[in-house]
Amino acid sequence: MNVVSNFLLKAITSTAVGGRASRYVEVKKESELERAVQYAESRKLNKFIIGDATNIIPADEGFDGLIIRNQIKKFEASGDIIFLGAGNSLLKNILKLNKLGRGGFEKMAGIPGTVGGAVYGCAGAYGQEIKDRLLRVKIFDPASFWRKSQSDKAKSQRHKRRGADTKKQRFKWLTNKQCEFSYRDSIFKKHKDWIIVGAEFRTVRTDSRRLQKISAEVMELRSRKYPPSLKCPGSFFKNILIDSIKPAFLRRKLLAQIKSGPVRNIISNGANKIPAAYFLEQVGAKGMKFGQIAVADYHANLIYNAGGGKAEDIKKLAVFLKTAVRKKFGVELEEEVQYL
Repeated sequence: MNVVSNFLLKAITSTAVGGRASRYVEVKKESELERAVQYAESRKLNKFIIGDATNIIPADEGFDGLIIRNQIKKFEASGDIIFLGAGNSLLKNILKLNKLGRGGFEKMAGIPGTVGGAVYGCAGAYGQEIKDRLLRVKIFDPASFWRKSQSDKAKSQRHKRRGADTKKQRFKWLTNKQCEFSYRDSIFKKHKDWIIVGAEFRTVRTDSRRLQKISAEVMELRSRKYPPSLKCPGSFFKNILIDSIKPAFLRRKLLAQIKSGPVRNIISNGANKIPAAYFLEQVGAKGMKFGQIAVADYHANLIYNAGGGKAEDIKKLAVFLKTAVRKKFGVELEEEVQYL
């Protein structure tokens, strides 16, 4: 395990912002993850788990503690069941599954980040969500591990005599239901100390060429909105679930205001959410700029670093936009990104 000191976080974040982490380590095996957690706990360091850092906004001041980058890239297939390590690139694995004729993920091609990040945020696109094919998630609970490891020190000889498998007690599985998935949410956002190790999915056998064609079309659409060179996390704010707009009179008022246009068509076709971009566009977000952090002039929910931008400016711009939307519509926008 190679722990790096004074690691520059903006070198790996999709927005190219962030200061230095006092400690940084990449883990590629479950045993390395255990050691990294124990390293942090034994030194009383703050710790934070990341994947590809596509949805993380680290502070300009950096992070005082240990950043653990999950690079567990295990891939196992048995019949229609596959296991994907949390550190796997979501896109690369979708393309791999497409070639194998394993469907159920093809419309999510182009979503940035890792499998673990997708599970954490219940990622989805074009009618598919990561939860749809998920059977269970393997996690590592640092709190229970730390209690167990302390107990092991006092009882190591007894464990050896009894042949106890303590590793089974350090890792556990959560069913799909136990993950409490909902729109861009999961139980992992409530238990941020739990570390996603990997997930098991049930795939659908289908024509490989068809899957590849669908993914290619989706990726083409996404590349127009999010060019590969653009320093951004993808969509910045979550879309607004219609049923979450309360009280009811406010919901009726908003729906009545949207009398025509693409958003009206989306709602008329049975969609249960209103794009955040709709509200942002109405408050003049397109082209807005704070320092070197800007909103795309062609998409109101795309915040990017134009060059040399700061995390603080991202936060300021986000607060300004949220306040403007709240004042005009009475709706509270919520970020998809995480601030660190």
